Amino acid sequence: MAYSKETRTKARSLYVHSRYSLPTIAVSLDVGSGTVSRWKADARKRGDDWDIARSADMMQGEGFDKL
Repeated sequence: MAYSKETRTKARSLYVHSRYSLPTIAVSLDVGSGTVSRWKADARKRGDDWDIARSADMMQGEGFDKL
């Protein structure tokens, strides 16, 4: 099944900004957990590492003292 770009963008946002786990994102968006994992891996290959973005968001939003 093909998913819209908006769904993929929402998955990234939930992971990076809301700090949801991949299985939680899958349930929230009614997408298979393997699909969400693949989106994350594909994004990394394109230079968009969700983990780095998540860390940067955390540091920006809460500062180093929270880490």
